[in-house]
Amino acid sequence: MFFSYSDVLYKTLLLPGDVRHCASKWAIEGLTRSLAQELPTGMAAIPLNPSIIHTDMLFISFGEEAANYTPVSDWVLKAVPLILKLKPKDNGIPKTLS
Repeated sequence: MFFSYSDVLYKTLLLPGDVRHCASKWAIEGLTRSLAQELPTGMAAIPLNPSIIHTDMLFISFGEEAANYTPVSDWVLKAVPLILKLKPKDNGIPKTLS
């Protein structure tokens, strides 16, 4: 399976100064969904929206408010079980961690 990381935040807020990040997230999701249509049976390409995670990059955009979002260490505890449950039948279907 191939996973790409899409990002609802940058596809909905469209923050000033984040144009490159926003454009790259849309491009990666489109690429992954197109790739999914070309894969042989049994393989999968799945765009995964990690939700909003407190990272250094988020801090640059949000400042102190970034601390209100999920720390990476907590995110991993939710992400790993979700990722391990994904199967080839999920091919091309965007998934979101909530």
